[in-house]
Amino acid sequence: MTRHLRLARMIPPTTFLWLALACAEANREEQPASLEEDVAPVRQEARSLEAESQLRAFLEISTITTPHATRDSLWACDPDYLAEFYLAVAEYRVLTSTVYGDSVVVAAEVVSVAEETLHPHVTYGYLTKVRIRTDTLHWVMKPRRDGTWGVCEYSVEGYGLGHYGKDDDTEWDPAGWSWGRVRLMADSIQKGATS
Repeated sequence: MTRHLRLARMIPPTTFLWLALACAEANREEQPASLEEDVAPVRQEARSLEAESQLRAFLEISTITTPHATRDSLWACDPDYLAEFYLAVAEYRVLTSTVYGDSVVVAAEVVSVAEETLHPHVTYGYLTKVRIRTDTLHWVMKPRRDGTWGVCEYSVEGYGLGHYGKDDDTEWDPAGWSWGRVRLMADSIQKGATS
């Protein structure tokens, strides 16, 4: 686990996007141009809409206020390493998508209320910074065996969603917070967005 984190820290997040897009472009070049030109844009738009819908479902069950739900059914590529940072998501909005070969990269605006990372000085501990921040993040979506779209690993920028820490193994910045209070803050943001 620690080795993967060190490797992930050494690779800039933009490199992950570049690699994902380069692989998708290589796949696209290998495919014969057999589709009629007027059919291809329609299929690409349908693929984009389906991928956006699946990312929307993934983000919905990833919000900090959603009771523990499994995201296993929405993965196309399970992450095989831990992300360096995990975001406690309060609100999200899917923005745009772009088709690259057999992949779709979907952008979303994510409002998070906390950011968790491994504690630098405590074994099996976490450091969580409470704040409200809006990021535009991107996810690579891949087709699954059943024909639906799934999320491929973490965001291109390297963020995971959710948290691993519990109140008793988390150091809070600022002090005095708890996951219950973080959920209440996220809930108030969600209510403000819908009123």
